[in-house]
Amino acid sequence: MPELTHNGVRYILEPRRHDLYGPGGDLYMTEPDGSRPPEPIAFIPGKDADTAALFAQQWLKVAFPAEAPAKAKKK
Repeated sequence: MPELTHNGVRYILEPRRHDLYGPGGDLYMTEPDGSRPPEPIAFIPGKDADTAALFAQQWLKVAFPAEAPAKAKKK
């Protein structure tokens, strides 16, 4: 099971074959104590675990972008 980190949050990618989308993995956002929750937040398709992990990193960047610094107010 690959473990991913994004914006200081840990995620677990558990490989699984989906009936409709084929091979990939279920993406879980870990609990504060590090345990895996019962339900995944997404299914990430990929031909193998490495590809699914790469797609999961890209998906996390889009779904949960890092906060941009606040712009200074104009006078």
